[in-house]
Amino acid sequence: MTLRVAIIEPVGGHGGMNFYDFSLCQSLVQAGAQATLYTCDKTTVTGQERFPVVRPFRNIYGPGKAWVRGLRFLWGSLKALPGARWSGHQLAHFHFFHVGALELFNVLLARAVGLRVVITAHDVEAFKEGISTPLFVRWVYRAAHRVIAHSQVAKRELVQELGVAENKIDV
Repeated sequence: MTLRVAIIEPVGGHGGMNFYDFSLCQSLVQAGAQATLYTCDKTTVTGQERFPVVRPFRNIYGPGKAWVRGLRFLWGSLKALPGARWSGHQLAHFHFFHVGALELFNVLLARAVGLRVVITAHDVEAFKEGISTPLFVRWVYRAAHRVIAHSQVAKRELVQELGVAENKIDV
């Protein structure tokens, strides 16, 4: 059975994550998995990708009221995660630089629709003060099936600071 991975990455072309996302999807495909990137409308698709790119996160960046953009984010999540599950994906992969209500919603929704959750913890603590909610951070990482850390230092911080089980973290 081929592993089907949904990369849920709302930042995409808005913040330069598209290069990381495209490389990750391409590597998954080369390893024999099927990958689909669910991203934002700021991500440019060339048609040369060897994996599907779906852009359910629309108009979530730029001017406009934050609460309206938040509702658009939620709508994108409600299209992406159940859609990924209905199309046969088994795993949702998230990249987190911080954890707030929207990230918590995505992890809980992924689990609710039956997807296994893998999180790449880019930053254990957010660089910008007040952007993460400490209780949500703990809940999100504990709800994940697996966590990817970029270094042994990050792994140690995930265990010591957030109480993540060491046996579910890969470096």
